[in-house]
Amino acid sequence: MEDMYKKGYKHHMRPDVYTYTKVIHAWSKMGRKGSVSQAEQILSKMERTCLEQGCRHYCKPNTITYNIVIHALAKSGEHGAAERAQMYLDDMLERFQTKGETFVRPNTITFNAVMDAFGTQWRRQSPVDC
Repeated sequence: MEDMYKKGYKHHMRPDVYTYTKVIHAWSKMGRKGSVSQAEQILSKMERTCLEQGCRHYCKPNTITYNIVIHALAKSGEHGAAERAQMYLDDMLERFQTKGETFVRPNTITFNAVMDAFGTQWRRQSPVDC
């Protein structure tokens, strides 16, 4: 879709926050090694575009976008996933509290997903007592 838009195809072919979020969601559900990293790369691209072209840009990530990535990290069990989830939450809080960016306001889902990430990490690192 991006390539078609860049090549001059119709304006309605331009990917937006909903398109990118759906692609992130698909990667996050894939469950294969590296799929969460792919989701994070797309989120990073959205953030860069927003910074480069101003936050009024058509593809600025929102709370739903971040929640999907954080939830994927929580379920992945990857090394450092909980810390990365916390990093996204901290960024969202900073942007909401200091810049008033309401479109990235963390919600209950955000906080629960970060706690889940740390719980998953703790379970993987702790021996189980029977």
